[in-house]
Amino acid sequence: KICNLRKWTGENIMEREFKWKANSDDYNKILKDLNLSEDEAIEMHASYYDTAAHWLRSHKIALCLRRENDKQVCCLKLQDAARDGLHVHDEFECSAASLNDGLNELPKHGAPSDLCAALKTETLIAVCETKFHRRRALWQAPDFTAEIVFDDGVLICQDKQKAFIEIECEQKSGDDKAFESACMAISKKFVLKSESKSKFSRALDLERA
Repeated sequence: KICNLRKWTGENIMEREFKWKANSDDYNKILKDLNLSEDEAIEMHASYYDTAAHWLRSHKIALCLRRENDKQVCCLKLQDAARDGLHVHDEFECSAASLNDGLNELPKHGAPSDLCAALKTETLIAVCETKFHRRRALWQAPDFTAEIVFDDGVLICQDKQKAFIEIECEQKSGDDKAFESACMAISKKFVLKSESKSKFSRALDLERA
């Protein structure tokens, strides 16, 4: 047992996002329907880490180093829960040159300090990767702001790879119910299929493929 997860400290930062199994044509139609303009695309590469005993995985925790173009961040996601394509979890991230650097800095951004301290004493190994091209657009609705993206890339675990494409819509601010209603309306209008698993979880599934 690394630490008691009930003893979290710091600010709780909740991420709310919808995930759909969809293609670039769907994304283009959504942008046109919402009259949105694309921002600069991002090349993303994330390496996920765990203990040899898979402690993080067993507690629904994802720890990764993620490169976004020329920027690198350390990201910690806790207890992902999904329903009808809506994923809700606590997320903390910071700029980091290394995993240890990230674990030192994450508590300053609200992450549980006891968990980060405990993980620094563990031998953490890379367990899977994701590499993808991200198209993105900012959606400024009357009651909320969100970013809607299209990801096209590959999931990697050990010597196995699997291509993937998906659309995500992440709430940035505003009313939760208005965001959910708007996303559900998009899902219905464009007949989008919900994605119940995170990229991390799907990459790990390759172990058993």
